[in-house]
Amino acid sequence: MMKICERCGNEFECLHSDHCWCLEVKIPEHVSQAIKNKYKDCLCRSCLLEIIERDKNLNQKGEGNFI
Repeated sequence: MMKICERCGNEFECLHSDHCWCLEVKIPEHVSQAIKNKYKDCLCRSCLLEIIERDKNLNQKGEGNFI
């Protein structure tokens, strides 16, 4: 199923099953919860990886607001 990323507006494929690419991405629980709180639907791979990387970098610096 093709979806539009709510964060960036790009189109991406969502398999919406146990075979979806997103299950291969390790998402910290607090990041997953923040995404669920802010967005109503799935995000594309690029946005998801960017948010995870931003969280990682901000945690190393002791800063917040990764979304």
